[in-house]
Amino acid sequence: MSSTESRLRRWDLYPIFDPRTAPPNFATELIEGGVRVMQIRMKGAATAEITAAARALLPRCRAAGVDLIVNDDAEACAESGADGLHLGQGDMAPAEARRVIGPERLLGLSTHSRDQFEAALGEPVDIVAVGPVYGTASKANPDPAVGLDLIRWARARTGQPLVAIGGITAVTIRDVLAAGADVVAVIAALASAPDLRAEVRALRAAWIH
Repeated sequence: MSSTESRLRRWDLYPIFDPRTAPPNFATELIEGGVRVMQIRMKGAATAEITAAARALLPRCRAAGVDLIVNDDAEACAESGADGLHLGQGDMAPAEARRVIGPERLLGLSTHSRDQFEAALGEPVDIVAVGPVYGTASKANPDPAVGLDLIRWARARTGQPLVAIGGITAVTIRDVLAAGADVVAVIAALASAPDLRAEVRALRAAWIH
């Protein structure tokens, strides 16, 4: 197992949030809940703003051994010193992003169909995300829900770490893991949690057998 894969195998719950709208202690409470990775997604923000937000979070993440991923913006990822970049289908091509962020940082890519997933396996990415598994309100124009079948299909085609995303809650997370996902990305379930640390622990408990 490569060092990159060993690093990714530490991940379980993968919170995604916007530092501009999240409560001030959101990242700290995620860390206290035990997460090993988090992603900042700042749609519409300038590279300088994303870079500043990532730099502000990095000391807390480094101290706790948490990987910090930047969504969409390769330059912000490289300039901030973040641990990785996650791309959507409409973002920069993975090969171009890899040139910007370098060989050592993690690179992820979202897919929403079998064709997109197959194409992703030929790209210089470390981790592929599949979704939205269920209906989601975290995007203005979400892709159609793919259900658990696409996760099962994808799992049979790769040994790479597989991320599931989209409308996943504490009620459905075990079904998603049983379908073959290694990592589960969550947005809404954490954003609406009355007790964030408790919700993180409840969701992460799904990996305990």
